Amino acid sequence: MNIETELLDTQTEDQEGEATEAEALTPEEIADLKKRADVSSQNYERLKRAEAEKAELKRQLEEAQLGQDSFITEDDTAKRLRELDAKLARIEEKTQLDSIYSQYPSIKDKSAEFDEFRQEYHGVALDKVAKLFAVEKDMLDESPARKGLEKARGGKRTPPTQGNTSEDIARLRTTNYREYIKQIKAGKI
Repeated sequence: MNIETELLDTQTEDQEGEATEAEALTPEEIADLKKRADVSSQNYERLKRAEAEKAELKRQLEEAQLGQDSFITEDDTAKRLRELDAKLARIEEKTQLDSIYSQYPSIKDKSAEFDEFRQEYHGVALDKVAKLFAVEKDMLDESPARKGLEKARGGKRTPPTQGNTSEDIARLRTTNYREYIKQIKAGKI
């Protein structure tokens, strides 16, 4: 019986020692532990969401495979690839034409002529062909850039002002009224 009571006493002492250790934690340590627990739970939620998305995608793939009655051959794949390449080329050409029309608006008015002209220069960049077309049809408005006065290069210094400023006049009126009256009569103010 003594052995059992000694064992129980040591267990209660161990539990009390753990309680004193928990009470000895500083608020910073407690906050750090709470933060770690929050991060851990967030990671767990992200993992669960990722697993759910994976399962949904796998289910959709199985449905797609079951829904297909026939297999896709290499010829079908090559045909589909050629169609997609052609569609991509048309889209790229349209975006290039839109940028050229915005750069040279006069070409947009003569788009039929431009298309015929473009066929003559197959393989040349579209922007170069557009510029050549604009030059040949005298559509470019190239007037020489006018130069104005040279820019000041004296730094941040401003030139001195001529005459008195409104602050100077107000100060003169309040501090030296006689001089203020003299300057008014002389026409300096």
